[in-house]
Amino acid sequence: MQKFYCNSCENTFFQDASDGLTCPSCGSNSVALLSEETSGHFWKSMTFIISMAVMAVMLLTLVLLPSGNKVIKPTFNISVKTSPKDRLVVTIITVGNETADPKKFEYSVDNGYTWHTQYAYYSEIKRDLYILVREKANPEEVMAYPENPVSYAPVPRLIATPKTKDCNCRELMIISVDPPGKGSNMITIHATLPQCEKLYSITGAPDSYQTDSSFLLDKSGSYTIFVKTANCNPVAYGRNPFVYTSKEYDQPQPTTPQTNYVLEDNIDNKPLKPASNESRDKLPATIVQSIIKPSETSVHGLLIVTFIVETSGEVSHVNIIKGINEGVNSKVKDYLETMGLWNVGRVNGKTVKTKVTLQLTF
Repeated sequence: MQKFYCNSCENTFFQDASDGLTCPSCGSNSVALLSEETSGHFWKSMTFIISMAVMAVMLLTLVLLPSGNKVIKPTFNISVKTSPKDRLVVTIITVGNETADPKKFEYSVDNGYTWHTQYAYYSEIKRDLYILVREKANPEEVMAYPENPVSYAPVPRLIATPKTKDCNCRELMIISVDPPGKGSNMITIHATLPQCEKLYSITGAPDSYQTDSSFLLDKSGSYTIFVKTANCNPVAYGRNPFVYTSKEYDQPQPTTPQTNYVLEDNIDNKPLKPASNESRDKLPATIVQSIIKPSETSVHGLLIVTFIVETSGEVSHVNIIKGINEGVNSKVKDYLETMGLWNVGRVNGKTVKTKVTLQLTF
């Protein structure tokens, strides 16, 4: 069909030239061909537009859900926050305004291309995240975070300055000393210049320096404290000499007639155990685990403690021979004094007071 113009009624119409050129409105034969444009062009255009729309919808579906799952309206509130460690944390809030169990969900930050059980995300790269959530029990239905995309930009991490042996010898070093706490014979030396690798001594002798800043003082006396770095002269403690007077460790051990106890090695039923029949071999580890939290990773060393098991089975005279620090020493004492009764030591069938020694490794 072609498009024609009627000179009589000035109308335009479409007609096949093979049907005769007559205006359908007025019947006049005075018509003129306007163009080769056909009415089919309109329908072809509409068909093209519809086809493109369908392809766009299909493409959008593939982009949003590469796994083939369908997006549904979120049945939970999805919260996305950045933690202090620059981790992006996804939280699911139920209808009752409670936090849902995160282990029941799977998470995606890349439009569903990959799924993870971890609900915290960290990257050193700045990027836009498209967050999706789905229940493990119903993975076909996916919930999208309403505020997608999420712009993620981690804060640059601060890198600690490594310690160096070569330090500026002109820098002022300030030295302080933590005296022994109650029930302990350990001192700890502190010095400024944290960027420097330091060595410590309590005598000043060239071969007496060590990297550990803590010292166990075996006896009363005067100690000269020095701190140095590898390439600098030693710096003396401003209050030298450090005078230590032992109140406990220098005292002679009481003899058996004075206290009427027997060493555990000399009883017939060694080793002694708590009345609860807890294994003696496992007892030191049990005590350490009971008084030290898993997060307290800074407690290290050997603690030696002695105590008397009375003929009644009660624990008395708990004495820290070698301590860690005041807090740990006190906890060990409290644990032993309140742990309950022990089996009683026996010699030739008679009950005796028994001195027990325990070594605890932290």
